[in-house]
Amino acid sequence: MTSRSQSDMDLERSLREHYRAIAPPADPRLPARISDAIDAFPARNRGHVRMQLAAAAAVLVLAAASLIVPRMLPAIAPNEASPLAGPTSSGPGFDATKALGAAVGGAGEIRAGGLWAVTSDYLLLSTDGGATWKASHVPLPVYAIDVLDASHAWTVSAGSYRAAVAASWAGMPSSTSPPLDSIVVNRTTDGGASWTSVRLDRGNCDTVELSFVDAQRGFLMCRGNAGSTDTSPAATIFGTADGGATWSVVRANVSLGPDLLALDASTLWTSAPNGRSSSHLAPMVSRDGGRTWTAVSLPDAASLADDQGVQVSATAIDWEGQIGTLAADIVWYGQARAPQVWFYRTPDGGRTWTVTKVDRHMASMGLEYEYGAVAGPVWAILSDNGFESFRVSYDLGKSWTSFDCSGMPSNIFWGWMGLSDAGHGEALVFDNDAHSYVLMITSDGGRSWLPADFGNARAQVSPVPSTDAATAEQTANDFQVFVTKDPTSAWLMLSEYSQAAYGSEAAFETRESALARGSNYAFDVGPAVRDATVLSESGLGSAMWSNLQSTAIVDRAYVVALTYSTGPVSRRLLVVAPLAASGEWRVWVVGTGSGS
Repeated sequence: MTSRSQSDMDLERSLREHYRAIAPPADPRLPARISDAIDAFPARNRGHVRMQLAAAAAVLVLAAASLIVPRMLPAIAPNEASPLAGPTSSGPGFDATKALGAAVGGAGEIRAGGLWAVTSDYLLLSTDGGATWKASHVPLPVYAIDVLDASHAWTVSAGSYRAAVAASWAGMPSSTSPPLDSIVVNRTTDGGASWTSVRLDRGNCDTVELSFVDAQRGFLMCRGNAGSTDTSPAATIFGTADGGATWSVVRANVSLGPDLLALDASTLWTSAPNGRSSSHLAPMVSRDGGRTWTAVSLPDAASLADDQGVQVSATAIDWEGQIGTLAADIVWYGQARAPQVWFYRTPDGGRTWTVTKVDRHMASMGLEYEYGAVAGPVWAILSDNGFESFRVSYDLGKSWTSFDCSGMPSNIFWGWMGLSDAGHGEALVFDNDAHSYVLMITSDGGRSWLPADFGNARAQVSPVPSTDAATAEQTANDFQVFVTKDPTSAWLMLSEYSQAAYGSEAAFETRESALARGSNYAFDVGPAVRDATVLSESGLGSAMWSNLQSTAIVDRAYVVALTYSTGPVSRRLLVVAPLAASGEWRVWVVGTGSGS
């Protein structure tokens, strides 16, 4: 990801603080930083990906902990908006408790139908609209993902994740923060039960995106160079014809935007080179497998290009076979013009387009708010009170129905939402209580929403020692980082036992902040080990050992040592293990700091 004025980690913290306070961020560069970051978001992973809301979002990476460490989040719509207004962190009927179990690092739609989600080191798949889920391990870190069907999926992992996170916490500017210094493509043909990997001879990418047409043919886009100030960084397109076992360069040094989507082995689309939220509205298309690219002129879009008082927040194109749709939120500032949503539609694979313009009805307008629109089989426009109500059209804008919504958190950072038909849909939203993105499901067309229920799918995953050890080590690292950068997130990573030992979140923050200051915020994370002397009643004490046995999967529990070069504590131990009920990873603090 490009990082021009703030590190990704500091960006997310600013966003979260802003979200909690509903006030302008301290750093006036934040809106521009959000715009830079969102322009680099990767594509959704379905040929008919559902609507992308034009709304704000933090830049996240799918990390080892349940609470996600920033770098990238798939399927985020473009915008530089602040959170939607609202008086509380919970909307009408929102189930904050269940939302904790639905916290994800990313989610999207399976190309062949169904849903995927990534949380901790798990890949979760559902082929029945979220009613049931199957979990497997996924290689970390995850910088991009494409899920074709219940068997076939591909991810990209690259570079040194720990180095990238450490540099981000250190506040490195984009010119010095680590890029994706290598590209590793991981692939599974058995639903995540096993993975094979191949390294590509390419690095220094700000973003990587994947799009597969079938089990054999797919494309990868490596876009931009870390530290570049170019607003439309160069891209390299790779192709594979053997399921990702081998790759070759199809085209290098071409100016493309985000949102790579392959409709078939010949036809590829991306957004405009300078980002989806630009006023140019000129998506790029290749009809020869990525070798040559052409900008597509959309009706009336040229009228916006020279207007300095207009802001355009456009979605990526939603494809259903040869039928494509996108929505553009248009706001004219300093002019006596009502904001509009322009819905574009093509019936022939993008060769011809029509536009339908719909006026917005807003009670107020301000630079601190943005409003969402939906493109796909169902068109929708969010009202100015966020997701508490919106208008939908099932007939390409000829008629509209308005209704109130329930079950969503308020003050949301939007990721994406999909309305498959008049009844079913999904949404990815940021919940302040869960301190993470949450996957939400509707079965009545968006009138009511519930957090996704993964059940015990993650707890059924068989132990993979190397994967579990890496997850435990990264979880310990993330926990210690969040202690100072986002104490609430660190608190939520604790087991209930350790939360009770601290007494309260305030007491936890006070004690841990003092420890961090005393160590000058420097620490080292040791390897995750299965230490039998610690993982025992004599090593943990009867109370903690009993709690671990009753609430966690002890066979997958690991001990991680944190060491500090200065301060009152030189070393302490963490036990990191998945919960038996859900498979979510949690932290037990041993000894100093937890009162145990």
